Amino acid sequence: MRSSLLLLLAVLAGAADVELSLTNGRTVRGELVSENDGLITLRSRFPARGAAKLVESVYPKADILKRKEMPSPAQQYDERKARTPDTVPEQCTLAQWAYENCLREQAKTHALRVLELDTENAWARRILDNCGYIEVSAKWVDEAEHFKANNLVRVDGEIVPAGLAEARRTYSRARLAYETSSRKLAETREMASGKAGSAATAEGKAKEATAQAEGLKKTIEEAEKALVAAKEEPVGRGEEERKARQQAIEAATKRLSEARTQQSEAKKAADKAKQAGTSDKASAERAKSAIAELETAVAKAEAEMKAAAAKLPADDPLLSKPVVEAKSTVKAEAPANDKPEQPAEPEKPKVRRLRSGGGD
Repeated sequence: MRSSLLLLLAVLAGAADVELSLTNGRTVRGELVSENDGLITLRSRFPARGAAKLVESVYPKADILKRKEMPSPAQQYDERKARTPDTVPEQCTLAQWAYENCLREQAKTHALRVLELDTENAWARRILDNCGYIEVSAKWVDEAEHFKANNLVRVDGEIVPAGLAEARRTYSRARLAYETSSRKLAETREMASGKAGSAATAEGKAKEATAQAEGLKKTIEEAEKALVAAKEEPVGRGEEERKARQQAIEAATKRLSEARTQQSEAKKAADKAKQAGTSDKASAERAKSAIAELETAVAKAEAEMKAAAAKLPADDPLLSKPVVEAKSTVKAEAPANDKPEQPAEPEKPKVRRLRSGGGD
């Protein structure tokens, strides 16, 4: 009877939520934003640290199996509050329900009541933290307002002055720039050395292949003479003589063909080696010409990193992390710890549900 009356009052007040059962098995709930013949738009609320996240979604009416009008969380809260005993578990359960339904102030009220009853209660403290409150001098205050008033920020879970956070960001950027430029310098030096070596190797192969091609000229000349001589031999009268002559011609032809093929392949190998040598030599020259500029960039980046480090406290944890040394490898490797880890989303308080009182 009470629930029916509450629902009726919610509908009459025009502040009810709408719950939709969809054909895909999902159930969604939110505030009705707009509705026409084919579509319905809901604004759903999701808890987030310090504020509620609002998401508008549009659903085709053809995908809706069932529609149900329900009282809003604010309307449900008064009824839940009235039937919740003043005990630690029940007050904590109601605080958790309020947080999950984006009733931030109500969640704070009941979490604080839990701390009045149990000063060190971890559930209540986590709920307050998830709601965006921070304990300062034994009082729970709005974190965003406290940070703004005291020029503080939270970085990776640590609360630090905004100036220190900016100094750390500046140092991290400078260190990354130094590591990147020094790595590029090392790679360029290795490329200059490696390409110069491979160019020399290619030139050696080109000379060897050219010499091989030249040496095959004599073999070809001899094979050509042997072929001419074989063809000039008299045919002969007997079968054996004719057969021997033909075999001599075929052998000479084969030797000539093989020699010409070997000479062609040697010339191709020489040309290929010459091209590779020319390309590698050019790459080595380009790399050598870039080294001076890169050395200047590394020196500048190192000076900027040291200047940024000087603005940090001597015991700052960032300074204890070793700078990634440039590795002598052409293949670039991503330096460790380049990007600061993003702070994780606040964990939802794990509050057990009770059968009586404020729980469902």
